[in-house]
Amino acid sequence: MGRSNLAVLTTGTSNVSIGSATLENVSTGGHNVCVGNNAGEKITDHSDNSYFGGEAGRYQTGAFNVAVGHDALKGSSGSSNADYNVAVGHSALGSTTSGARNVAAGYYALYDNSTGERT
Repeated sequence: MGRSNLAVLTTGTSNVSIGSATLENVSTGGHNVCVGNNAGEKITDHSDNSYFGGEAGRYQTGAFNVAVGHDALKGSSGSSNADYNVAVGHSALGSTTSGARNVAAGYYALYDNSTGERT
């Protein structure tokens, strides 16, 4: 539901996409839920992500992530493949590119943690 949603979907199943350009690039990934403009935009073949908020998880291509809040777990264009992270709050884990198993709660919590694990 929204402009460019699920534009290249081929075999991915059980995806929910609400907002402009959410899950725009997902082709085979499944079980992703994205709500908010550009949320989960760059996911292609990974699954089990939940992003809620404008640009939440926008550049992430990893799996098993949860982000709630504007820019939460946003990542960096073209280079973000983080897995098993939880980010709650505006820009929480916002710069994470390859970190894994992190939990951040609060405004800009662990924002500069780009590659750390279990912080």
